[in-house]
Amino acid sequence: MRLSRAGWLLKSYERLKKMETDKEYHGKAGEYLSSSLLKHYIKCPAYYKRVIDGEVERKDSDAFKFGRAAHCYILEGANAFNDNYVVGGGPINPKTEKPFGEQTKKYKEWLAEQTCDVVNDKMFDTILRMDEEIRKSEYYHIINDGEPEVVVRGEYLGRKCQIRMDILNNSVDQGIIADLKTCDDLDRFERDAARFGYFTQFAFYREIYKNECYGCIPHFFVFAIEKKEPFRCGVFKVSGETLDQVAETNKATILDLIESEKTGVFKTGYEELRFLERI
Repeated sequence: MRLSRAGWLLKSYERLKKMETDKEYHGKAGEYLSSSLLKHYIKCPAYYKRVIDGEVERKDSDAFKFGRAAHCYILEGANAFNDNYVVGGGPINPKTEKPFGEQTKKYKEWLAEQTCDVVNDKMFDTILRMDEEIRKSEYYHIINDGEPEVVVRGEYLGRKCQIRMDILNNSVDQGIIADLKTCDDLDRFERDAARFGYFTQFAFYREIYKNECYGCIPHFFVFAIEKKEPFRCGVFKVSGETLDQVAETNKATILDLIESEKTGVFKTGYEELRFLERI
């Protein structure tokens, strides 16, 4: 199969997932700008500064843990999942002959001893259902024929940046970037995409990819899968026009960020007096 120009270039990039843990990747935040940091800056430059200075503890909620586990299994497969996760387990209560509850001291002590992340049986069953439904999609080949967790680093607008794409598929000219999102209700996903800043992320990924790949402009697809019944899977193609518009906003934000880094001034955005009016 003939590789696209982007595919030829990105063949030289190593899959950093095996060499770089999630913690190590995010540990480069002080040097490299990521889409999540860009969203922090859009929300509040002062908060962005605290994050990169290590003054804000990174929260690892159950939702984030579940999302990482689902991404690992669905995108990288069972072998990669088994290398990084333990399913179920835990000490058995001799009185009940059942596992100790997750809030008990015994279970927490056992959890602290594990060298891999732990996914309980219910979570794992959910992930299996999600994987099953995604595989039914007529667009599943985008994931199946792609390379998961590809990391690209480079300079954009004079600022060091990094991206980690869920899937990079070079089976077509220009390439395809695919992103996996979990959601509660697929009917609300399009509204949630704006609410959670997904377009900022997508446009950032495309621009860094394009910048490092001789101007190749990739197609961008999003696989959205529900985390509960009926586990519907929707596939969305993000239009080039939409990404062009958001890219311009991102560009202005990054230039503003660079200026803030030069001056050392990171504002909250609420320094000036505002007027509260009844709508």
